[in-house]
Amino acid sequence: MLLQRMKNKEEEERQRKIEAKEHLVAVIKADQIFWEHEKEKKRKTDQKRREVQDAHIKQIAKNKFHAKQAKQAQLDYCRRTEDLVAEKEKEFQDYAREVIELESESTKKHIYPLVKSVKGGPGSGRGPALTNRGGLRPSYQANDFSGVQLPSYNSQGSKCNNFQKSKGRLGFTW
Repeated sequence: MLLQRMKNKEEEERQRKIEAKEHLVAVIKADQIFWEHEKEKKRKTDQKRREVQDAHIKQIAKNKFHAKQAKQAQLDYCRRTEDLVAEKEKEFQDYAREVIELESESTKKHIYPLVKSVKGGPGSGRGPALTNRGGLRPSYQANDFSGVQLPSYNSQGSKCNNFQKSKGRLGFTW
């Protein structure tokens, strides 16, 4: 009986070792399958991230290209507009010069309004002619309730260029 128990115990031990080995092999296989699935998921997410990143890069490049095209179109439009304004201004100047010559020769009228209208640049303002805006003369208005147009002073320098006279006139006598 003792011998039988020892055999049964050895057999149970051997069976337990075989089952433990089989269980270990099954756990290792399951672990390998799990890590393969994890690698595959990581590869797929990396691929999707790269695709999204490439799409974003393409979209950014496309937007930059369209912005550059729009800016170039705006510059072309401004250039064409300025050319058209310059051409119309030249036509007006030629026509005005003919009218002034005709009026000054034919009658003794006061031609100052005509001469003033020929003054360079369109617009009724007294401001400086803006060359980058087609020679437009802006009106400068007062920033109060009256809103009158401010005068433009064309200073040709000091009327009194003698510094000694100026000092005496201002009271500096030393």
